[in-house]
Amino acid sequence: MPTPSSVSRPRTAAEVGAQHRDEHRELESILQDLHRRAHSGHWADLNEVWSGFCSTFDAHMKAEEDEVFPAYLRDHPTPEAEARIAALIREHQELRALVEAIAMEIQLHEIRASSVDQFITKNREHAIVETQLFYPWMDVLGPSAL
Repeated sequence: MPTPSSVSRPRTAAEVGAQHRDEHRELESILQDLHRRAHSGHWADLNEVWSGFCSTFDAHMKAEEDEVFPAYLRDHPTPEAEARIAALIREHQELRALVEAIAMEIQLHEIRASSVDQFITKNREHAIVETQLFYPWMDVLGPSAL
């Protein structure tokens, strides 16, 4: 029989919001580093940083898709909310495609700084939308389970 300390409880909206804010800051910091490396020509170092970024980035998007988006739709059962989430999921797919393209360029030793810049721009635009949509909502929910 599980003990009370071994049973996981649902995370609160405040906890999820704090985690996602931290992840957005971490991802932005890594993107700034990638930008510097791409423009300085440190391609070997870029691959190492890129690999770490990819795993963090993928886990972040998966958590949004598995946890945040469904909770938002439960709390906002409207066609407008469904359209917003569908658009964000499409953006996730586009960002994943860019990540794969950059990974291929790195493997082929044909990475272009413009590819990294394009990804950074699209990711920043996407993060702004998520920040404006989800953080105020999670702040209002606060201690409620997500």
